[in-house]
Amino acid sequence: MKRRLSALLVAAVASTAAAVTGGAAQAAPSSTTAEAFAPKLLKFGQSVVVKGERGGRLRVTPTGVYFHRTRPDDSPKPTTKYFTAVAFTVQALDKADRLPPPVAGGQWSVRVGGRDFDASSGNAVQVPWIGRVPEGVQRTDKGDKDVVIESFDLPGMGGILMWKDRSAGSFRWQMPRKTSGKHLEPVHEALKAYYGE
Repeated sequence: MKRRLSALLVAAVASTAAAVTGGAAQAAPSSTTAEAFAPKLLKFGQSVVVKGERGGRLRVTPTGVYFHRTRPDDSPKPTTKYFTAVAFTVQALDKADRLPPPVAGGQWSVRVGGRDFDASSGNAVQVPWIGRVPEGVQRTDKGDKDVVIESFDLPGMGGILMWKDRSAGSFRWQMPRKTSGKHLEPVHEALKAYYGE
């Protein structure tokens, strides 16, 4: 009887959590209770479908990550340790749309060492490739698959890449612990131009 009551209590809690989050689990790493309902941790490179700013469906696939350690005389420098670029493809499935920017409820972040870092944390807005690569909210026409880059200022390599939006969409990927993957050419070209190489 006790087991049955415990099972019913767990089911009730799960049902309440699903109702509060609109049927999709929200990633909230700062809360142990919420972690129990966090979305499944995906492998880097797995695709997901998210809601675009105009309500369209977008297939998003993280494809590469680059960890940039600045030289002693470089400026600006990361406030933590690495300027980091995450490349991904975005494909509009039913109409032209784009990933929602933070002001529209979209949010990329990376969890490293128990802390969350978003695209405005530290000196992420001053990465050497800023303004030279396609950034993560560019408009994508129906059927097109565009490469976009999101930048971070991170204290270490690896971490959990996270996407959340205000319509209860939430996804997590395990990031590689070293520079790897594809679609990073815009970052490498931007770095050559930045350093005059």
